[in-house]
Amino acid sequence: MEPPDARAGLLWLALLLAGHSGSAASGYRSPFSLRIQTHSPAQVTHLTLFSWKEMGGGCCQGAGAQAEVHVSVPPLVEVLQGELITLDCKPRERPEHYVLEWFLVDASGSRHHLASVEPQGSELLSTVHNSRGRSPPYQLDSRGRLVIEKAQVGDERDYVCVVKAGSEGTSEATSRVRVFAIPEATEVIPNKGTLSVMEEFAQEIATCNSHNGNPVPRITWYRNGQRLDVPMEMKTDGYMTSRTVREASSLYSLTSTLYLKVYKEDRDAKFHCASHYKLPSNDHGRLDSPTFQLTLHCESPPMSARP
Repeated sequence: MEPPDARAGLLWLALLLAGHSGSAASGYRSPFSLRIQTHSPAQVTHLTLFSWKEMGGGCCQGAGAQAEVHVSVPPLVEVLQGELITLDCKPRERPEHYVLEWFLVDASGSRHHLASVEPQGSELLSTVHNSRGRSPPYQLDSRGRLVIEKAQVGDERDYVCVVKAGSEGTSEATSRVRVFAIPEATEVIPNKGTLSVMEEFAQEIATCNSHNGNPVPRITWYRNGQRLDVPMEMKTDGYMTSRTVREASSLYSLTSTLYLKVYKEDRDAKFHCASHYKLPSNDHGRLDSPTFQLTLHCESPPMSARP
């Protein structure tokens, strides 16, 4: 058995280490944890030191939680074709140093590095890395915002802003851009032939064209200002067909042809079509065609004489 003063020395060492570990509240955590086992007085007092890692702890860190960086961007940006697009991105916490990067996400989901911004003292070091052949090219303004001049339908993409703030972490957010194009004036081409009221089936009335819109416009038909509710399926009393074409400019053109069974009262009726299109902020627009009238043959065929 060890003498009492030896056992006291071990207890003194235990208290010293325990006090050192307790100073973690002030921002320091001891890399060791202490366990003391005391048996009967006839046995030795055992003092065992366990490393912090062995006790299941992580690497030695300050008591304060690690800061995180968060990114703020407008989730949806809507503009008309030809307008200016400005995409803003900024870290909310204002870290001392960070690098901000802009990426374009293509149709396949691949990211393409467009530009980067890095604070240099009181100024921003802005660099456009790749405009991907766009004209005018991408720009960065004095506030580090991504600027896209003369918006085109091809600019309808997701743009990802990534902020890297060193030990404070990395975060990203996505802005989706939508570009709306107002179609050209609605064009109608009436059937110039003579239509017979004796025909039992629907006859071609006119064709309506709406060119170069985005997204795809919608065409409706009217008789004397009242909308015609005609199906897309072929019916004897009336129907319409529709064809959509995507132009080389990525804009859409829509053609609709109206078929109706005509009656005598249609001789004085005025027909027209209208193109309906979408605008930013869930707004809508409408472009009406000029009105037109039909040429009808209303006489009944002569009755054949009975034999």
